Amino acid sequence: MSTEQFQALIQQAKQLSPDERKQLIEYLTKAELEEIAKRVGGETDYLALFGSGRGGFDSAEEADISVREERDSWSN
Repeated sequence: MSTEQFQALIQQAKQLSPDERKQLIEYLTKAELEEIAKRVGGETDYLALFGSGRGGFDSAEEADISVREERDSWSN
């Protein structure tokens, strides 16, 4: 998709009602989760999303440790 096409799509989205925007977001989110499920095989596994984003963690425990370390640094 070209930059011009993408910008035109954004302009169209801005013309949607709030309810239509919500529906569009829900549709795109579901489509993205289905694509991830295809890559990891089977149904959408939300745990497979851990670590998939920039700065993500491989587990909830790693995220918890990082948050605790950050909080501890505030008191120093």
